[in-house]
Amino acid sequence: MIRFDKSVLKFLGGKEGKIYFLHLRYVPGPCNDDICSPLLKMELLESADPEDEYVAISETPVKIMVPKSKAKEILKQRGDIIIKADRLKRSLTISGIDYLPLNV
Repeated sequence: MIRFDKSVLKFLGGKEGKIYFLHLRYVPGPCNDDICSPLLKMELLESADPEDEYVAISETPVKIMVPKSKAKEILKQRGDIIIKADRLKRSLTISGIDYLPLNV
C-alpha cells in the first residue's frame, strides 16, 4: 500500500496532480574493501529517465511513476511504501522499498 504523509500536501501547496518519477539505482556500500552489499538509492524527481518506460502506482494526491521493469517487485513489498516531503531538500522522499534484485 502506498501512503502519503501529511507533509506532502503542505509541500505541494495546492499543486496536486503533479507527476514524479521514481529513479532507482544501487550505490556502493560504506566499506572500502567491496565486502559491503550495495545500497538501494531512491529518488523522486520531476523528470523521467529517457531509457525507461514508466507505469503509475499512485494517482492522488501525486502521480508516482515507476519503471515498468521494476513495478511488479515494488508492489510486492510487504510493508507500506511511505512518501514524505523533505522541506530542507525541497523534494519528496520515499521509504518502504527495502530490496530489489539487481537484475530486475
